[in-house]
Amino acid sequence: MAKIEFEIDDEIAGKLGEFASSTGIPVEALCSLFVRKVAFEQRIPFEVSVKRKSFLGESFRKTDPAVLSRVLQSSGDSVCASVLSSLDSGMAAKLMESFPVERQANIFSIMSMGGGFSKSVMEAIEKSVLSEVVDEQNKESASTFDIESSARIFSAMNYNSCSRVLPFIEKLSSETFTELNKRIFMFEDIVLLDDRSIQIVLREVDQVELAKALKGADSEVCDKIYRNMSKRAATMLKEEMEFLGPLSIKDVYEEREKIVSVIRRLEESGDIVIARPGEYEDFI
Repeated sequence: MAKIEFEIDDEIAGKLGEFASSTGIPVEALCSLFVRKVAFEQRIPFEVSVKRKSFLGESFRKTDPAVLSRVLQSSGDSVCASVLSSLDSGMAAKLMESFPVERQANIFSIMSMGGGFSKSVMEAIEKSVLSEVVDEQNKESASTFDIESSARIFSAMNYNSCSRVLPFIEKLSSETFTELNKRIFMFEDIVLLDDRSIQIVLREVDQVELAKALKGADSEVCDKIYRNMSKRAATMLKEEMEFLGPLSIKDVYEEREKIVSVIRRLEESGDIVIARPGEYEDFI
């Protein structure tokens, strides 16, 4: 016959004893009756309201195991035993496996011997370990921004803002300017497109919008466009630009932004290739 041992609060033990005395049923028998009912009916025979502990297990429930592991590596084995025993078995197992085998054995040994810390000590452990977790997470976040982050945000900005900030970036750091230029696309970069890509873009762009976008553009950009149109289409585009008359910078930049969006979409879909300086040395 299997033997099950467990501990209960002194107050609860006293009340259980009183009930046992009043009914004449031994405490052991009462416990056995409860266990049998749960085992055979596979349910708790009364409504249970569980008050969750707000201690370590709850505190670390959403903590990245990798971060917690690094913190516990520098903690004492007794602290590790307390923290691990308060977590769910899956997370605790992952953390345990991150320790050297010899240390795993020592932590298991401490757990198995039983014991623990007082409430005040446990609260101090929680505060200390959580503080280290926050520090460790801050270290990680400090290294997450880079040139790719800059390019991602830069590409999401409107054309006017991009045009204004680029010269300042170049003054601050020519290296950053160069690396950023490899990852972004501005209207003036149309000259980087090969003829086939230009023709694909032109099929996707409204001619009136193109005429507005080319107002005040560099001659190199305009020539690149004209060369990939029929003579008649190029003449009509030039006439459209003259017919439009003066446009505000805001209106011109808005149209350029539309065309840049089309080019970015076509690049993402693989329909065109942008040969950025230093990115593609050879084509096959």
